Amino acid sequence: MLCNSEHLLDEALNGLLSSCRIVALDCEGHDLGRSGGTLSLICVRSISPASLNTIVIDVLAFSRGSSSLKRLFALIESESIQKIVFDGRMDFCAFFYEYGVYMKNVLDMQLAYVERRIARFSHRSPNEVHMLAGMASCLRENGITASPKESINHRAWLVRPMGKKHLSYAAHDVELIEAIYNVFHQRGHIRTSLLEQSQRYITLWSDFQPTTGDVYRSNAFLPLEVLVKNQALPQDRMCRGCKRKLSVMSFPSRQAKMCFVCHAL
Repeated sequence: MLCNSEHLLDEALNGLLSSCRIVALDCEGHDLGRSGGTLSLICVRSISPASLNTIVIDVLAFSRGSSSLKRLFALIESESIQKIVFDGRMDFCAFFYEYGVYMKNVLDMQLAYVERRIARFSHRSPNEVHMLAGMASCLRENGITASPKESINHRAWLVRPMGKKHLSYAAHDVELIEAIYNVFHQRGHIRTSLLEQSQRYITLWSDFQPTTGDVYRSNAFLPLEVLVKNQALPQDRMCRGCKRKLSVMSFPSRQAKMCFVCHAL
């Protein structure tokens, strides 16, 4: 369901807000979440209760003061409605830096997937540097059957009217997130610690917005001290690369200027 008017979005939200407890969420845009980027689409699909409909909100069709958009953002910030995402860092940045919206109550399936991969290798520790993997790898490794994603022009997210291919692509992503969540939930792969870990993960760049080409804030490695946070050690050392304050355990030596992840880059 494409929502590109106040009436359509209000109608969709009336159904969502009246009953939903868990939603799958995904965003699309140009340089999504980065400085100078633009949020284009927000896709939402109710998981609990389950729904056959995916709501695709055309953000560009609404003014910044839109009452309907404010209702949607209230859902994003809600602590009673859980949001299921797959690598929600740039989604969070788009909401936070473009609209001042702080996403809460999130479970990130990418983190759940990383933990499953670590658990398969008993000699690996959550404190080590770990590679991040995308949704396609997650689906394949966990035996989740899904139709392949179409190839699209990712530079065309701001083009209006938006083509059916792009709308279908965006809606399909949120359906895949729902499929991953359902399988992980059924198999007991979602630990109670994931909620706190996910909030740390998606808010990593709430200190300042990532920029295009910044390899220290956008790379294929899991940032340190997300899965495990040492409460006994102060996070008082600034990494010269990612500009995060971390504990001394995240650096190769006491003299090192960069954390293990940035050092590996």
